[in-house]
Amino acid sequence: MKMKRLFTLVLSLMMILSLSAPASAIDGENVYTKEEISSINEVNVAKYAKSFVETIDSTADVTAGNVLTMYSENENISGYCVDILEDGYPNGYVVVKFSDNDPVVSEFSLGENIRNPYAKIME
Repeated sequence: MKMKRLFTLVLSLMMILSLSAPASAIDGENVYTKEEISSINEVNVAKYAKSFVETIDSTADVTAGNVLTMYSENENISGYCVDILEDGYPNGYVVVKFSDNDPVVSEFSLGENIRNPYAKIME
């Protein structure tokens, strides 16, 4: 009976130790900094905002301007505000946030001389 308990104890310890082996899937060549990730996201969000505007108005000849990164109280990125330009002049803005890692337009305003209200706050 004691031999059975000893065997069970040794087997349990081996199983526990085998689960605690360190593992890493990070390749040093593919590690991005927070700034690089933010820059990549800004490019993608700008394309998404432009596409959103063109979906609303298929005749719109707009470009995405500056992208303002918006942060939450705990310093995490909460969304982006993209300036919309027509012929180089302000023509609105689109706020893109993320829900379950999918981009969602949470606010927008389009029209001649409409400027990004969040950029005004940052001035």
